[in-house]
Amino acid sequence: MIKKLFSNKYFIILLIVTVLLLVTLIFSVNRSEETTNTNSFVVKITLPIQKAVYGVSSGIRNFFSHFDDIDELNAKNKELAETNAKLKSQVDRYKSYKNENERLRSMLILKDTYKDFNTVAANVIGKDSSQWFISLTIDKGTDDGLKMNNTVVTVDGLVGHITDIGSNWARVTTILDSNSTVAVIVERTEDLATVNGDTSVSTNSLCKMTYISKDSTITVGDVVKTSGFGGIYPKGINVGTIKEIHSESQGVSQYANVKPSVNFNKLYEVLIITN
Repeated sequence: MIKKLFSNKYFIILLIVTVLLLVTLIFSVNRSEETTNTNSFVVKITLPIQKAVYGVSSGIRNFFSHFDDIDELNAKNKELAETNAKLKSQVDRYKSYKNENERLRSMLILKDTYKDFNTVAANVIGKDSSQWFISLTIDKGTDDGLKMNNTVVTVDGLVGHITDIGSNWARVTTILDSNSTVAVIVERTEDLATVNGDTSVSTNSLCKMTYISKDSTITVGDVVKTSGFGGIYPKGINVGTIKEIHSESQGVSQYANVKPSVNFNKLYEVLIITN
C-alpha cells in the first residue's frame, strides 16, 4: 500500500506541498529563528550557484580588464617610443655639434700653426677617387684669393695642392694621386727623398717614398715632413710616417711605403696657404 502511494506521482507532489506548508508554518511561529535558519538554508542551497556565477563574472571582468591592460601598455609603449626617438635625435644632434665643434677647434689650432702664412679655410664639397688619381673639390676659389698650386693642409698634415680653380671652387690634387710628387725629409735621419702617389699602394691610402740611399738608417715609424724644395710646399709640414721599407731590385737604393698623416676618408675642412 505504502509502496503504491510513493509510486504515485500525485501523492509525491502532495507530500512535497504539505512538507513545504509545514516548514512555512514552523518558520512563521518562530520568526527570529526562522530568519536565521532560512538564511542558513538559502545560503547552503545557493552557495554553489553564487560561486559559479562569481567565477564566471570574475573571469569576464578579468578578460575585459586584460584588453584594458593591453591598451594601456600600447599607449605606454607608444609614449616610450616617441620619447626614445626624441632622445636619439637629441643625441645625434649633440654628436653632430660635438664633431663640428672639434673640427672648428682643429681649424683654429691649424690657423695658429700656420700663423706666419696667409690662409683661407674651406669646406670639402666633393671627392673623386679612381685607380689613377685622387682629388678633392673645395668651396673656395679665385674670389677668395686662391691660386693655382696653393698648398692645402689640415691640422694633421699635408693634403695636396690646387691644380684647377674657378671663382668659387677649386680642385685639389692630393698626395695620394699618381701625378703627385712631394720633396720630403725624414725628420730623424735628415735623409732627403720624394713621396709620390702610386697606384700599387694608394688603394690602401699609402704613398711611396723613393730615392733613399741604401746606407740610410731610416726605420718604420720615422716621421716624414716637407723639405721645402720643389717650389710648391713650404718646409716642415707633416706628410706621414714610414710603414714599410724595401730594397730596390738593383740593390742600390731603398724605397718605403708611407702612411699619410691626414685621414682622407674623414676630410671635411681644409686650410689653403695662399702665400
